[in-house]
Amino acid sequence: QSALKKERVAHAYLFVGPAGVGRRTAAQTFAAALNCEGLQQPDSCGKCVSCRLIAEGKHPDVQLILPTKRSATISVKQIESLLPYAYMRPIKGRHKVFIFSEADRLGLASANKLLKTLEEPPPSTVFILITERPENMLPTVASRCQPVKFGRLRAESVKRILTEDFHVEEARASVAAELADGQVWRGLQFSDPDRYSAVMEIVGSLGTY
Repeated sequence: QSALKKERVAHAYLFVGPAGVGRRTAAQTFAAALNCEGLQQPDSCGKCVSCRLIAEGKHPDVQLILPTKRSATISVKQIESLLPYAYMRPIKGRHKVFIFSEADRLGLASANKLLKTLEEPPPSTVFILITERPENMLPTVASRCQPVKFGRLRAESVKRILTEDFHVEEARASVAAELADGQVWRGLQFSDPDRYSAVMEIVGSLGTY
């Protein structure tokens, strides 16, 4: 929001923090704000065609890059295939946004291939690299990105997300949030009815001693 307000959007960001705290959601929200047709910066309207396409993962200017299932790495071939698009003008929006999930899975060759683009970034293109292990990244790649740190969420925040976004019953959400260690995905696991029942049984047995 600060970058958008000041019109000082960097060409590359490094979102660092544990899994399950909203790093990818924040990246998609930022991409939406950059391309929102409602022009409600520093927020996105969430209703225009651009916002809806990004939420559905179908916007032509916003790409999510994941490690391949076969090698569990982001391959050189993946980088080579996206770079030509990075230098093209946006097709529908104002910015092209490339979101790298698990950016620490960039191999040396892949990282070096991407590095050349980060050193001479194309206009109207933003790279967002997401990782919980920045120490595993090529230092020269990390140094070309503006770091944004994500911490674990408070229990009350996890509870609110579980109840409002995932419609978990409040009692289950309260217990799950306390056990989630600040991570929404763990909260979802513990709010599963079967697991919740198992946890309550354990708690009940401990109370008998």
